[in-house]
Amino acid sequence: MRQHYFVAPAGTVSPRWEEAYEDALVIAQLPPVMDADTTVWLHTALPGWADWVGPVLACEGRVIILSSAPRRDELIVALGAGARGYAHALSSVSILRQIEEVLDRGGIWVGSELVALLAEQVAPQVDTNAAAMQDVLQSLTEREREVALAVANGQSNKEIARQLGITERTVKAHLSGIFNKLDVRDRLQLVLRVKGQN
Repeated sequence: MRQHYFVAPAGTVSPRWEEAYEDALVIAQLPPVMDADTTVWLHTALPGWADWVGPVLACEGRVIILSSAPRRDELIVALGAGARGYAHALSSVSILRQIEEVLDRGGIWVGSELVALLAEQVAPQVDTNAAAMQDVLQSLTEREREVALAVANGQSNKEIARQLGITERTVKAHLSGIFNKLDVRDRLQLVLRVKGQN
Protein backbone atom coordinates (compact mmCIF):
# COMPACT_ATOMS: atom_id res chain seq x y z
CA MET A 1 0.00 0.00 0.00
CA ARG A 2 1.31 3.43 -0.96
CA GLN A 3 2.18 5.85 1.85
CA HIS A 4 1.74 9.59 1.26
CA TYR A 5 3.87 12.14 3.10
CA PHE A 6 3.14 15.83 2.71
CA VAL A 7 6.30 17.66 3.72
CA ALA A 8 5.64 21.33 4.39
CA PRO A 9 6.39 24.05 6.91
CA ALA A 10 3.68 25.13 9.33
CA GLY A 11 1.36 27.68 7.80
CA THR A 12 1.38 26.07 4.34
CA VAL A 13 -0.57 22.92 5.21
CA SER A 14 -3.88 22.29 3.46
CA PRO A 15 -6.60 20.11 5.04
CA ARG A 16 -7.32 18.82 1.52
CA TRP A 17 -4.15 16.72 1.64
CA GLU A 18 -5.51 14.45 4.36
CA GLU A 19 -8.94 14.45 2.71
CA ALA A 20 -7.41 13.20 -0.54
CA TYR A 21 -5.34 10.47 1.11
CA GLU A 22 -6.76 9.07 4.33
CA ASP A 23 -3.40 7.60 5.35
CA ALA A 24 -1.48 10.81 4.59
CA LEU A 25 1.01 12.13 7.12
CA VAL A 26 1.80 15.83 7.20
CA ILE A 27 5.35 16.36 8.45
CA ALA A 28 8.05 19.04 8.41
CA GLN A 29 10.97 16.88 7.22
CA LEU A 30 11.57 13.84 5.05
CA PRO A 31 10.31 10.57 6.53
CA PRO A 32 13.05 8.41 8.05
CA VAL A 33 12.03 5.33 6.05
CA MET A 34 11.08 5.46 2.36
CA ASP A 35 10.74 2.88 -0.39
CA ALA A 36 9.13 2.35 -3.79
CA ASP A 37 5.66 2.64 -2.21
CA THR A 38 6.40 6.11 -0.83
CA THR A 39 5.01 9.27 -2.39
CA VAL A 40 6.45 12.48 -1.00
CA TRP A 41 4.68 15.76 -1.69
CA LEU A 42 7.23 18.55 -1.12
CA HIS A 43 6.20 22.17 -0.64
CA THR A 44 8.36 24.84 -2.29
CA ALA A 45 8.24 26.88 0.94
CA LEU A 46 10.83 24.44 2.32
CA PRO A 47 14.31 25.96 2.12
CA GLY A 48 16.31 24.16 -0.59
CA TRP A 49 13.29 22.03 -1.56
CA ALA A 50 14.89 20.88 -4.84
CA ASP A 51 17.68 19.19 -2.85
CA TRP A 52 15.08 17.12 -0.99
CA VAL A 53 14.06 15.28 -4.16
CA GLY A 54 17.26 13.21 -4.53
CA PRO A 55 17.01 11.29 -1.23
CA VAL A 56 13.45 10.22 -2.08
CA LEU A 57 14.47 9.06 -5.56
CA ALA A 58 17.42 7.17 -4.08
CA CYS A 59 14.87 5.08 -2.13
CA GLU A 60 12.84 4.60 -5.35
CA GLY A 61 10.03 6.75 -4.01
CA ARG A 62 8.30 9.36 -6.08
CA VAL A 63 8.01 13.11 -5.57
CA ILE A 64 5.39 15.69 -6.38
CA ILE A 65 6.24 19.35 -5.82
CA LEU A 66 3.54 21.63 -4.38
CA SER A 67 3.68 25.40 -4.73
CA SER A 68 1.47 28.15 -3.32
CA ALA A 69 2.18 30.18 -6.46
CA PRO A 70 3.13 27.86 -9.35
CA ARG A 71 5.63 29.31 -11.78
CA ARG A 72 7.29 28.00 -14.93
CA ASP A 73 10.81 28.42 -13.50
CA GLU A 74 9.89 26.31 -10.44
CA LEU A 75 8.32 23.70 -12.70
CA ILE A 76 11.54 23.42 -14.71
CA VAL A 77 13.61 23.04 -11.52
CA ALA A 78 11.15 20.45 -10.16
CA LEU A 79 11.17 18.29 -13.28
CA GLY A 80 14.93 18.72 -13.63
CA ALA A 81 15.40 17.43 -10.08
CA GLY A 82 13.37 14.32 -10.94
CA ALA A 83 9.95 15.16 -9.52
CA ARG A 84 7.06 13.37 -11.23
CA GLY A 85 4.61 16.20 -10.73
CA TYR A 86 4.18 19.88 -9.99
CA ALA A 87 0.90 21.25 -8.70
CA HIS A 88 -0.74 24.03 -6.74
CA ALA A 89 -0.57 23.41 -2.98
CA LEU A 90 -4.28 24.21 -2.71
CA SER A 91 -5.37 21.79 -5.43
CA SER A 92 -8.75 20.20 -4.87
CA VAL A 93 -9.10 16.72 -3.45
CA SER A 94 -10.11 15.40 -6.89
CA ILE A 95 -7.01 16.95 -8.52
CA LEU A 96 -4.73 15.48 -5.83
CA ARG A 97 -6.21 12.05 -6.54
CA GLN A 98 -5.89 12.56 -10.32
CA ILE A 99 -2.20 13.31 -9.85
CA GLU A 100 -1.73 9.89 -8.27
CA GLU A 101 -3.64 8.23 -11.13
CA VAL A 102 -1.43 9.91 -13.73
CA LEU A 103 1.71 8.84 -11.88
CA ASP A 104 0.38 5.27 -11.59
CA ARG A 105 0.10 5.22 -15.43
CA GLY A 106 3.72 6.35 -15.67
CA GLY A 107 2.89 9.93 -16.57
CA ILE A 108 4.03 13.28 -15.26
CA TRP A 109 1.55 15.73 -13.73
CA VAL A 110 1.69 19.38 -14.65
CA GLY A 111 -1.28 21.64 -13.91
CA SER A 112 -3.24 22.83 -16.94
CA GLU A 113 -2.18 26.46 -16.49
CA LEU A 114 1.49 25.44 -16.71
CA VAL A 115 0.88 23.07 -19.62
CA ALA A 116 -0.38 26.13 -21.48
CA LEU A 117 2.80 28.04 -20.63
CA LEU A 118 4.96 25.12 -21.74
CA ALA A 119 2.94 24.79 -24.93
CA GLU A 120 3.57 28.47 -25.69
CA GLN A 121 7.29 27.94 -25.12
CA VAL A 122 7.38 24.82 -27.29
CA ALA A 123 5.07 26.10 -30.04
CA PRO A 124 7.61 28.28 -31.88
CA GLN A 125 9.99 25.32 -32.12
CA VAL A 126 7.37 22.90 -33.43
CA ASP A 127 5.95 22.32 -36.89
CA THR A 128 2.24 22.84 -36.37
CA ASN A 129 1.11 22.76 -39.98
CA ALA A 130 -2.47 21.67 -40.48
CA ALA A 131 -1.60 18.44 -42.32
CA ALA A 132 0.71 17.19 -39.57
CA MET A 133 -1.86 18.01 -36.88
CA GLN A 134 -4.63 16.35 -38.88
CA ASP A 135 -2.57 13.12 -39.12
CA VAL A 136 -2.18 13.03 -35.32
CA LEU A 137 -5.87 13.66 -34.70
CA GLN A 138 -7.21 11.40 -37.46
CA SER A 139 -7.69 8.38 -35.17
CA LEU A 140 -9.88 10.40 -32.79
CA THR A 141 -13.61 10.96 -32.89
CA GLU A 142 -14.83 14.49 -33.56
CA ARG A 143 -15.50 15.08 -29.84
CA GLU A 144 -12.10 13.65 -28.86
CA ARG A 145 -10.46 16.02 -31.36
CA GLU A 146 -12.25 18.96 -29.75
CA VAL A 147 -11.07 17.86 -26.30
CA ALA A 148 -7.49 17.24 -27.48
CA LEU A 149 -7.26 20.66 -29.13
CA ALA A 150 -8.71 22.34 -26.03
CA VAL A 151 -6.07 20.61 -23.87
CA ALA A 152 -3.37 21.70 -26.32
CA ASN A 153 -4.62 25.27 -25.85
CA GLY A 154 -4.15 24.93 -22.08
CA GLN A 155 -7.76 24.60 -21.02
CA SER A 156 -8.64 22.78 -17.80
CA ASN A 157 -11.18 19.94 -17.69
CA LYS A 158 -13.69 22.34 -16.14
CA GLU A 159 -13.19 24.88 -18.93
CA ILE A 160 -13.47 22.17 -21.60
CA ALA A 161 -16.67 20.83 -20.02
CA ARG A 162 -18.19 24.31 -19.94
CA GLN A 163 -17.15 25.07 -23.54
CA LEU A 164 -18.46 21.78 -24.95
CA GLY A 165 -21.57 21.54 -22.76
CA ILE A 166 -20.56 18.23 -21.19
CA THR A 167 -19.61 17.11 -17.68
CA GLU A 168 -16.06 17.02 -16.33
CA ARG A 169 -16.50 13.27 -15.96
CA THR A 170 -17.19 13.01 -19.70
CA VAL A 171 -14.09 15.11 -20.41
CA LYS A 172 -12.04 12.66 -18.32
CA ALA A 173 -13.54 9.73 -20.22
CA HIS A 174 -12.64 11.37 -23.54
CA LEU A 175 -9.11 12.06 -22.29
CA SER A 176 -8.69 8.42 -21.32
CA GLY A 177 -9.67 7.38 -24.85
CA ILE A 178 -7.40 10.03 -26.38
CA PHE A 179 -4.43 8.91 -24.26
CA ASN A 180 -4.96 5.30 -25.37
CA LYS A 181 -5.39 6.11 -29.06
CA LEU A 182 -2.42 8.48 -29.24
CA ASP A 183 -0.26 6.36 -26.90
CA VAL A 184 0.39 9.18 -24.45
CA ARG A 185 0.33 9.06 -20.65
CA ASP A 186 -0.51 12.59 -19.60
CA ARG A 187 -1.62 16.06 -20.70
CA LEU A 188 1.91 17.27 -21.35
CA GLN A 189 2.62 14.40 -23.75
CA LEU A 190 -0.74 15.07 -25.40
CA VAL A 191 0.12 18.73 -25.93
CA LEU A 192 3.48 17.82 -27.43
CA ARG A 193 1.87 15.22 -29.70
CA VAL A 194 -0.81 17.61 -30.91
CA LYS A 195 1.74 20.37 -31.42
CA GLY A 196 3.80 17.95 -33.53
CA GLN A 197 6.70 17.33 -31.14
CA ASN A 198 6.23 13.56 -30.67
